[in-house]
Order: sequence, then C-alpha cells, then structure tokens
Amino acid sequence: KENFDISSLKDYIKYAWKWNGSNWEIYIPDNYPDLIKKAKEYGLSFFTEVKPLEGVWIYSNYDLDIEGGFSYGNYTLNLKNTWNLVGNPSFADLNFTDLYKSSNFTIAWVWNVNNQKWEVFIPPDNKELIEVAKKYNISLISSLNGTDYKGFWLKK
Repeated sequence: KENFDISSLKDYIKYAWKWNGSNWEIYIPDNYPDLIKKAKEYGLSFFTEVKPLEGVWIYSNYDLDIEGGFSYGNYTLNLKNTWNLVGNPSFADLNFTDLYKSSNFTIAWVWNVNNQKWEVFIPPDNKELIEVAKKYNISLISSLNGTDYKGFWLKK
C-alpha cells in the first residue's frame, strides 16, 4: 500500500486537514504564505503524505476527482481509543452495522457533501442517542455509498 502525496493537488486546494489521533495536522500549498505563517503561529504540525485508511478534509475551490494509488483488499482499521478520522479504502459500500460488530465503536459521523449536513450511525442498542439524533433532525445512516463518501469519524 502506498501513501498519497497531497501536495500533488497544490494547484486545486487551499488547505487540507487530517487528525492523527491526538492532534490536527494541516497541508497548505506554498502559494498561500499568509496561511502557512498563521498555521505556524498556532503551532500546527504540517503533513504532505496520506496513508491508506487515513481520512482527510480538503478545502477546494474546485470539484475534484482524486484517484489514489492505494491497493484495496482486506484491511484492518487500527482505531485509537478516541476519535478517529478514517477513509474508506475502496469504492465499495461500507456497512456500519457490520463494522460495529467487528470493532465495537460507539458512533460514526459523516459529512454529506451533497446536502451539506452531518449524518450519523448510532449502534442500534443505543436507543437514547438515536432519539436525540431524531429530535435534532440528524439523518441516521447504516452504510456509506463508496462513490459518494470517503472520510468519516469513528469514536472508539
């Protein structure tokens, strides 16, 4: 499995974020020196490589189709006992119920770029939290379409 060099998108993106399990890291192209300076003032760590299964939030002024050089197949999600920003490693649909049974996470959040709203998977045995989501009109989901969503948050 190969890493993806996010700097290959420098002409199309303003910045990108990833979560390493305890801190935010940022990528900013060289043509935004004021942003780079501000990020350094805040003490942010910088990155250019995205590893397989890592999720990344990208701010772009363009619609982008990004193809990575990752090899797909069997994989293991190594979740930390905190929030994890994870990427779907394939174009296959991802069933959160099956994933929950094998990894026992507590919740998953997804940003839906089509309707610009958060969606959530809550394990079926957490009836109270499901009712809270419904009360606030947060869409409940059970799977991700592999072609529409790539990154999501899992809480272990």
